[in-house]
Amino acid sequence: MAITSELVARKCKDGLQKAQKHYQDWSGWSWPLPECVATVETALTVNKAVRKADDRSWVTPEFSVRKTLKKAGLRPRPGPKHGVLPKQGRFDIVAWIGERPIGVIEVKTRGTSLERDMERVSLAISLGPSIRWGIVATMIAIQSGERKSAEDRLRTRMGSRIEEAGRVAVSRGVKFNKCWETRPKQDDSDGGSWAVQVFEFRR
Repeated sequence: MAITSELVARKCKDGLQKAQKHYQDWSGWSWPLPECVATVETALTVNKAVRKADDRSWVTPEFSVRKTLKKAGLRPRPGPKHGVLPKQGRFDIVAWIGERPIGVIEVKTRGTSLERDMERVSLAISLGPSIRWGIVATMIAIQSGERKSAEDRLRTRMGSRIEEAGRVAVSRGVKFNKCWETRPKQDDSDGGSWAVQVFEFRR
């Protein structure tokens, strides 16, 4: 079975849902889900899937941007520096076949905008010849406002993030293939609502 971006995106969604369940079991709270918990559970879930698909495959959490792009075949060239990919930075998760990276994953559980994370994975696809795809996996949670319910506000935010993904893809010359997402779920403890969204970008 081939390691496709669709396979990895689905497993990222599964991993985030597992992380949320673990955190709720531990703390009694649905959110805010710590990014360290989300990243580790997502990495474990994706690693199991890619190893099953191809025994040469594996993942590395928190792996160097510089080393990833070098392994991907990037040749240094003059031009502007890419601020969203600092040399000393790290990708949350890198997927490999043998010694070559094939995809990068950013995991986010806080903040309103995903533009910087989408820029990072899109730029990695553009710069790294062996990098076929990039994923931004996020848990989004929100509380009720004065005029709108938590679910209504959440759906609005989810829609704006899909539009954001489309804009980033066009600006970076990559393909925004799909957004994998769960239905909004209610948190009975505080009236909030949460969901998982996974944005899949390709070369």
